[in-house]
Amino acid sequence: VEVVAVSLFGEHDPAQEAAFDERVRNADDVAAQFAEMYVRTLERNGDRVAAAIGAVAEADGAVVVHCVAGKDRTGLVSALLLSLAGVSDDAVAADYALSEPNVARLFRDWVAAAADPDEHRLRTRLLRSPAAAMTAVLSWLRESAGGVDAYLHEAGVDASTLRRLRLRLT
Repeated sequence: VEVVAVSLFGEHDPAQEAAFDERVRNADDVAAQFAEMYVRTLERNGDRVAAAIGAVAEADGAVVVHCVAGKDRTGLVSALLLSLAGVSDDAVAADYALSEPNVARLFRDWVAAAADPDEHRLRTRLLRSPAAAMTAVLSWLRESAGGVDAYLHEAGVDASTLRRLRLRLT
């Protein structure tokens, strides 16, 4: 099994993580917080996104895309791949939202171990994957980046790789 590790978020920044946690803790709707984080990732780490997408295109055989929880980095890469395959934004967002109950089961013990009700609420919110978050990201890609193809091309994925990837996905 060949493993290709691509850190979409880059090096861990505890201050940035704490700031995100605070925004999620205080948000009326967490979807906007996740969408903002995903768009920021796309804006700042296009080269990393291109590397992840390129690895899928170059893979021989089956591919597994994963991260710690299976919803943020995995969700973003999967959304790009599904969009490239011609899947509608609504279906991509619905697929992303399906992660929530699975992630909740995976992290059940972590949530239960929260020190107080406020921390329990935060942990529960961090595990959410609202369809509206991915819908907002896909809208941003279309309106601000010219679409998934244009975004990936600008990030460094060449046209032949995009063609190969589309063939692989469909």
